[in-house]
Amino acid sequence: MNKTFPGMLEHYVVSYVKDEAGMSKETLRAYYSAIEQYIIWLKETRSIGIKDIGVTHFSKENMKSFLSRKKGFSGNEEPP
Repeated sequence: MNKTFPGMLEHYVVSYVKDEAGMSKETLRAYYSAIEQYIIWLKETRSIGIKDIGVTHFSKENMKSFLSRKKGFSGNEEPP
């Protein structure tokens, strides 16, 4: 298992969510894709190396900014 936070998160989604929660492959793909997009966004917009990403980077402020940009908002306005 990858000891970085993104690696542990991936392991959680692939192992626990699949086996324990019994979610479909499509749901797992969607979770994995969303996490991957968020990590790429952190890397590109916050200049954080993947190995440096930790649980603190999953803050409410970062999440709101990420989701706002994904929906096409500038980040200076509140999403509806």
